[in-house]
Amino acid sequence: MLGNSQTAKAINLGYAFWALLIGLIISNTIGTPRWMMPAVRTEYYIKTGLVILGAEILFNRIVEFGPYGLAIAWLVTPIVIIFMYLFGTRVLNMQQKSLVMVVATSTSVCGVSAAIAAAAACKAKKNELTLAVGMTLIFTKTIGFKAPS
Repeated sequence: MLGNSQTAKAINLGYAFWALLIGLIISNTIGTPRWMMPAVRTEYYIKTGLVILGAEILFNRIVEFGPYGLAIAWLVTPIVIIFMYLFGTRVLNMQQKSLVMVVATSTSVCGVSAAIAAAAACKAKKNELTLAVGMTLIFTKTIGFKAPS
């Protein structure tokens, strides 16, 4: 309800922002109730969500994009991830390599879902994932440009 309100839409605050905010308030004030702990284990939900997200891309869309779309997906994306990883570790001298990988993946692939998948794959700490998700939400929602109508 909060994410669909006119005010939230006007200032570009989506459902993910409100979910994070409400979760932070609950976990930092009253805490998560013990009876709810099995339901908030996120690994199952993340894996299920990633499978559903992957199933969203239909084969006919891939055929529609043709060789150009496949070249972007298979060549450009890995090149961007590798470049960002090397930039973060060699130029910026970041010590947390898993954080660099999560940020590189979320930036070059598709945002929060890519950050979650990359964090699981490279065994990133929870605070690294939280930082990457926060950065992704801030920069894609507040700085992202909309196409003119």
